[in-house]
Amino acid sequence: MAWTAVVITALVVAESLRRVVTDRRRVTNGLWLIAATMCLWITCAVLLYMTGHPTGATVLVLGPIALGVFGLVVIGVALLVNSLVVIRREGLSLATLVPAAMGAALLTEVVIGGYVLVTLTSVDPGSPVRLVLLVALLIPGGMVVFQLAAYTGYTVVHRRLPGARDGDVVVVLGSGLNGDQLTPLLRSRMDLGITEFRRLVAEGGDPVLVCSGGKGEDEQIAEGEAMARYAEAQGVPPARLLREVRSTTTEENLRFTADLLDERGIEWTRMLVTTSSFHALRAGSLTRKLGLPATALGSPTALYFRPAAFLREFVAVVVHYRRANLVVCGMLVGLWLLTVVAVLIASYQVEPEFRDLLIPD
Repeated sequence: MAWTAVVITALVVAESLRRVVTDRRRVTNGLWLIAATMCLWITCAVLLYMTGHPTGATVLVLGPIALGVFGLVVIGVALLVNSLVVIRREGLSLATLVPAAMGAALLTEVVIGGYVLVTLTSVDPGSPVRLVLLVALLIPGGMVVFQLAAYTGYTVVHRRLPGARDGDVVVVLGSGLNGDQLTPLLRSRMDLGITEFRRLVAEGGDPVLVCSGGKGEDEQIAEGEAMARYAEAQGVPPARLLREVRSTTTEENLRFTADLLDERGIEWTRMLVTTSSFHALRAGSLTRKLGLPATALGSPTALYFRPAAFLREFVAVVVHYRRANLVVCGMLVGLWLLTVVAVLIASYQVEPEFRDLLIPD
């Protein structure tokens, strides 16, 4: 068993590293890395137990679980508090309620999990049907927690991974405007884009700066136009500026920018995409999806705004992979229910007292 665990762990770790090294833009890299971490954790526990250290193995297993549960509670409460802060500063909207919704979901998951654990260890477990349904409810919640941990962890890793910083094109992704003026969030993206543009010029390049963003219903002008005006005011030559003013989503930002470059006959080999830190991973994954050679860079974001913005990105990724998520969730729930049915059938045949539990008088 120990050697099997070691071999499986080695394979998972090797594949995780290969995926990160070959293309850091994959969002699924986070799932592989957290799977590798869990394999290492379980393998270490197995090796401790097999080498005559059962106490150490128990501590190694239960310690992280206890810390994880405590962490979920702390994060859940922190998200509820953060939602109040964001609402006070940004106003009440669906976007500002995202941290509260996620915090409440995490706390609910902990409560249900605690109830299931207490019920399983109690003398009178009560209705088995209720217990089965509660465990079935834990599965989608557990998937969300697993994916959130993977996405959060890889976002942190992604920001620190070395990436190609050469390019012929610098693309700044738009966000909201305040009238016809840049918001602090968008200004931060522009400042990073202008910094990268100037660096490429200083290195002897002749880059193009693309300001990408359409016009929202509550905006006076297109984001791309406002961004270009800001860039000109910062000294970027108008001849090296392009305005992409049709896009309404990140994917359209990138696709329409590539189309615009082709229309203008601009030859390029690689682009640098500047956006906010919480958005860089998803933006990078979209460049990969569209087949664009690019590196996504993240600019600083106000601390109070990070949780809400980051969770919106996470939700967008989950929705993007909704079919795969629904299939996996359905398979796990179905496997759990089939296992329960098989156990009950076997128990019903072997132990008659189970009849009283399933079919009470």
